[in-house]
Amino acid sequence: MENWQLYPKPAETKEFKFSWIAILAFYILVIGGALAIRTLTWPEGKPVDTFLFLIQAVVAPFMIISTMLGYIFMLAQSDVYFRDCKKSYYDWRLYNTKVYARKYLVIADWSSVTPVKDIALQMLKLEGEFPLAPKTPLIIGSGEEFETTKAQQILTKLIAPLSEKLKKYPGFDVTFGLQGVDETISDGLIKIFQEQGIVVGNPITCLTECPDYSLLNKMITESERHWNYRHLLIIIDLHNDEESKFMENASALFICNDYPQNERPKPVFLFQPLTSDQDLSETTPVFIDTQPSKPQKTLWHTGLSQSEKYPLFSVLGEKNVAAQRLELDLSLGEHSAGYGWLALVIASDAIRYAQGPQLVAASEKNKPGIVALSSEQPPKLSTPDIDDYAIPPVAIALVAAFLAVFGTLLGWIAYVGVPDYFWLIIFDVLVIIISGVIGWKLTVAAQEEAYDAISRSHC
Repeated sequence: MENWQLYPKPAETKEFKFSWIAILAFYILVIGGALAIRTLTWPEGKPVDTFLFLIQAVVAPFMIISTMLGYIFMLAQSDVYFRDCKKSYYDWRLYNTKVYARKYLVIADWSSVTPVKDIALQMLKLEGEFPLAPKTPLIIGSGEEFETTKAQQILTKLIAPLSEKLKKYPGFDVTFGLQGVDETISDGLIKIFQEQGIVVGNPITCLTECPDYSLLNKMITESERHWNYRHLLIIIDLHNDEESKFMENASALFICNDYPQNERPKPVFLFQPLTSDQDLSETTPVFIDTQPSKPQKTLWHTGLSQSEKYPLFSVLGEKNVAAQRLELDLSLGEHSAGYGWLALVIASDAIRYAQGPQLVAASEKNKPGIVALSSEQPPKLSTPDIDDYAIPPVAIALVAAFLAVFGTLLGWIAYVGVPDYFWLIIFDVLVIIISGVIGWKLTVAAQEEAYDAISRSHC
């Protein structure tokens, strides 16, 4: 299940502070008064027992004040702990979302076949000027090889640039997404692999139509279970009639998570896509804020409806992300399902041409998906610092109970004499239990109230 929702960020917690000057003055006043009273009431003619005098006049009053302050601090800390619980829920939700966003696939290599060469360079205006539709060529030209079909010729052109990588990292799975092509084309693909000495791991999976980006989510989940996950994804998107106005295209992405980081050319990291059915205006800000890479420079998009496109643009504008936005449908012709995968190849080309991190958005059947790509592996993520959170009331309650127990023992010795240990133990146990229960109740109540408060504001 996707996790592109966050609790609203709570307000900064103000640290509760006693007025230490007032507390010190209170200590001095009470202990000074106790010293004066004990001095004036000490029996005449009786030698001063220094130990007893100090316990009665200084230690006992000090323990009584400290115990009172401990319980007061426990009550005051409940409010601070409540606010810190809200912060903790937010911090951990943000951390888990960042962990989710950092999941990725390693694109070791890629290729594409289209009627226009070097699409990325031309659309980025790095080389030449891209011919906008309807002047854009729509048909991939076929050669004069009469023994092979047009689709087989396209497959050969698609696999040839990847052959060295595929031979170096054999045993990969193959997923074949077909649009306007018969499933029997997979036999031609097997023949191409055999001719080039490429070893395939499992039978080829043929999809009768182009998948959407939810396939990437599935691949990321599968890659987490294998240390040497290798997968070749091929998308063929050809005309099946003469009336089509989209540009024919074919794309291939070789996913290889055991591809060495120092190998050349460098791989591209494809991070966890956003393929949620929720409103893009709600999920995109979270998606952008939790990305591990630098802000993306360019957005490549295709198939977005007006209700998807403009909320996305609005969020990107607010976040100062992807100021350059290139729509494939305007350049290549009417939208087709293969454009979303071609956009990933073009964006990967842009990264290889040193154009920085890229963003791709595509929508099929009103199901939008957004993918971030980068040449940089995500940095290590630190867990929230628990030292930043307030001490729970139950901990302070136990300290207060200890002060009460110790103060009771000293007070009994000082004012009564040798204590009755049976009743003293009974009293101390009751103090510890009652204090612990009150502190625990305050702690749990603060946690539940904080969770309810932040959940209500999230809804």
